Amino acid sequence: NFEFTLGAPTYPQSYQVASTALSMTEVENKILEFLLSSNPFDQITSWISANVGDKVADPQFIRALSTAVVRSAIHKQNTSWKLKVELLRKEENLLTKYMDNKENLELQCLFAIQALTNELEHPQGFLCQIFQTLWEDGIIPTESFLAWSLCNDGHEVTGKAVALKSLTSFFTALKETENDSSCEDS
Repeated sequence: NFEFTLGAPTYPQSYQVASTALSMTEVENKILEFLLSSNPFDQITSWISANVGDKVADPQFIRALSTAVVRSAIHKQNTSWKLKVELLRKEENLLTKYMDNKENLELQCLFAIQALTNELEHPQGFLCQIFQTLWEDGIIPTESFLAWSLCNDGHEVTGKAVALKSLTSFFTALKETENDSSCEDS
């Protein structure tokens, strides 16, 4: 066995390359599993490189990644979903790495968060808190949030009106470029 002598990295079975192409749902579930298990950034990105390859720039991958990152940062409290901001912040580096400051990919991230929020039946203040965090931390710039709000793509209408209504205070603050948290009163 030359792996040891050559210094080739070895990973647990869960990190091994899949023998067949994974669906984006499977990719999302695997990333979520890694995040919930607190796996290091480098191990997650190595798995993504091995299993997703050049599809990391595909909109579907960004949606899967974004959904996994947000799901890893939420928990059910009584009957509603709550965001643990510190957990979202812990994984923002994955979003930054793969969105790579590309507006089209930042929009895919926002659409994925919109879809997840709709799936969770629009918990009060949830979407605003996520958007506020991503904006304050410089993960997604003002221009991408404004582009998302103005997008009339027929494929992205599900839950959009409710989402926009819940983000009134966020967009007011964004337009005024205030750095105060505009989600406090939501």
